[in-house]
Amino acid sequence: MSIMIIPTLTQVSIHFSPITLMESYIPRIQDGMRRIGLPHYRSEEGRWVLHSHDEQEMVIITPSSVVFQRFGARDFGEVRAEELFTCFCDETELFEGSLVVRIGVRRLSLIEGGEWKRLLRGPYHGVTFPSSLQVGNLRQYHSLYSQGVTDLGPFGFGNLSIKMLQNGRGVCHPLDIVLLRAEEEREGVFVTIIDIEHVLLTDEISTFGDLLKALADGCDALLSEALTDEGVAH
Repeated sequence: MSIMIIPTLTQVSIHFSPITLMESYIPRIQDGMRRIGLPHYRSEEGRWVLHSHDEQEMVIITPSSVVFQRFGARDFGEVRAEELFTCFCDETELFEGSLVVRIGVRRLSLIEGGEWKRLLRGPYHGVTFPSSLQVGNLRQYHSLYSQGVTDLGPFGFGNLSIKMLQNGRGVCHPLDIVLLRAEEEREGVFVTIIDIEHVLLTDEISTFGDLLKALADGCDALLSEALTDEGVAH
């Protein structure tokens, strides 16, 4: 059986100082998102979720953040993320006294099976856990976490991190990812999640598309660094 690296999610997140009247903007945001391909909507306590027909694209809004998610993709696409963010900004007062403090791009990839070390270089193997943990005593655990500072040129310095999450229940997404329905567990299926995030603290987003590309390029470079030749081939 061949072993592969499968892209599972790309996420773009923008955090800002809280907008206390966010709920009052939601009907306008919902209408705008519907017009550009996210017609479905649900409200949760302090959180609003909009998504596409195929459930592969999602926007999650809170009073202090907006997050764009695309499942099963190697990237989100700076143009699409900018379109969604522009729609969000057009219907709120984000730039009228609200301060953007954090922008991030996050990429998730998945390796199924116990031969995951073939695809990841030694420094990224992390801690070796007892085999008893690999089949279900824990739902999910960290095997490695590492971070460093990147120079994003005109945008400043970013924080780039990588972590490996492993579980023996076939769970493909970290527990903090918003899903439309609970993920089905597959008992006895060992998976390794490669979780890479590149974050910038800033209040300057006039070149949003270029900034997203720089953050995404950092994620891609770190993934390439972590892979063996066999991993790159996949």
